Amino acid sequence: MNEVAVKLTGQQALDGVMVQIDNQPIAFKKNKFGSLVGKYRTSNNKIKIRVFRFIDVGGFAWFITQLFFFLISIFGIFDIHQREKCLIIDYEAEVDLKADNQLTLQLNFPKEDGNAINTQTDLFCREISNKYYLDSQAKRVLGRLKVAKIFLALAIVVTTAAMLLMKI
Repeated sequence: MNEVAVKLTGQQALDGVMVQIDNQPIAFKKNKFGSLVGKYRTSNNKIKIRVFRFIDVGGFAWFITQLFFFLISIFGIFDIHQREKCLIIDYEAEVDLKADNQLTLQLNFPKEDGNAINTQTDLFCREISNKYYLDSQAKRVLGRLKVAKIFLALAIVVTTAAMLLMKI
């Protein structure tokens, strides 16, 4: 039985990144340094590791929820939601296992068509894919959301101004 110790580090480590080994999701725990660590056991001598991140954008309910948060955060001033860059992680590799299996995956700063992950290990690792790429559909949806927020803010300002003028 082989055991693989996986460590996920980097700026984007906690930001919705999913890690699968042989199509099984890995359960991670946060260590004292802020990295995610997990273990995987297998009887195989090779594993296929996949790291991905999808952008949680889309759907009518999501759109309405974003507009609601825009309103209650006073036009986005106190908005706690992250600013999406519409970049998706796509990393896949095959790793040959030995007796001691330590694997560190360091996420790079998001840059379109840049390497997503630096793999640090003494194991033989064959990268199948390793890059960030732009999700054009998510970018369009976020653009529409920005336009809707501008119109909503203008409508509220105009309505408030009209109500104040009627009272005077």
